[in-house]
Amino acid sequence: MTNFKKYKLIAFDLDQTLSVSKSPIDSEMAILLGKLLQKKKVSVISGGNFPQFETQVVNIISKNFENPNFENFFLCATMGAKMFEFQNGEWINFFSETLPEESRKKIILAIQKGLEEFGFDEENEPKFGERIEDRGTQITFSALGQLAPAELKLKWDPDRQKKLRLKNLVEKYIPEFDVKVGGTTSIDITKKGIDKGIALKNLCKHLNLDLSEVFFVGDEIKEGGNDYAVKLIGVDCYETTSIEATKNKIREILES
Repeated sequence: MTNFKKYKLIAFDLDQTLSVSKSPIDSEMAILLGKLLQKKKVSVISGGNFPQFETQVVNIISKNFENPNFENFFLCATMGAKMFEFQNGEWINFFSETLPEESRKKIILAIQKGLEEFGFDEENEPKFGERIEDRGTQITFSALGQLAPAELKLKWDPDRQKKLRLKNLVEKYIPEFDVKVGGTTSIDITKKGIDKGIALKNLCKHLNLDLSEVFFVGDEIKEGGNDYAVKLIGVDCYETTSIEATKNKIREILES
C-alpha cells in the first residue's frame, strides 16, 4: 500500500474522475473531499471554467460537509490557465493566462473550418447549449453543446476517434496553439504550453511545494490522454477506472 503521508497536495481531474461528465459530484464524494480538505491541500484541474467548478464541486461540498476547509482547496480552471484560491470568504483568481481577442477569433474560425472538413452535421446533431464557448483563457468546442446529458455524450464518441480526427483537422490551421482532446465530446484550445502538468508546476510554485509532494488522480493518464502531461513531469499518479475507484483511493489516502 502506498504511503500517502509524504504528499501535501492531492490533485484530481474532474469529469469521469470525481463525477460523470459535466455532472455534480454525489454526496458521498462531497463528504470524502470534505474530509480530505481537513488533512491535505486539494486541487481540481479541468478544462471547465470557474462556474462549472462551483456547480459540480464547491456547492455540493458546502451542502454535504459542515465547515469545509476551502483554504486548502485550489481550483485550476481551463486546464490551469486560470487558478483560484479561497481567501477571506471568497474565491480569488490568483493566476490567469488570457488569450488576446484576435487569437480567440482565429481559434473560433479554425474550429469552424475543421468542422466543415470533418463533415459535422450541425443541423441533425442534438444541441444542448452552445457548441463553441469562449472561456477567455481557452476556447472549447463541445459537439452536443455544453449542457448535453452525460448518457448522450458517452454514446457520441465511445472510441475517441471523432474527437481525435477533429483535433487533427483544427490544429493544422492554428499550429501556434495547443489543441487537446477534452471531455467526452470536446476539444480545448489554449496557448502553447498550457496543460495539467504546467498547471501543477505553477500551483506548486505558488504553494512552495515540490512535485514529489503531489499525488494526482485522473482517468486519462495513458499516452494521448489529457492527464498524461502530469505523468510526464514526474508526479506520482493513479489512473482511476471509475468514480467508485476514485472514492476508494481517497479512502486509502484518508486512512494512511
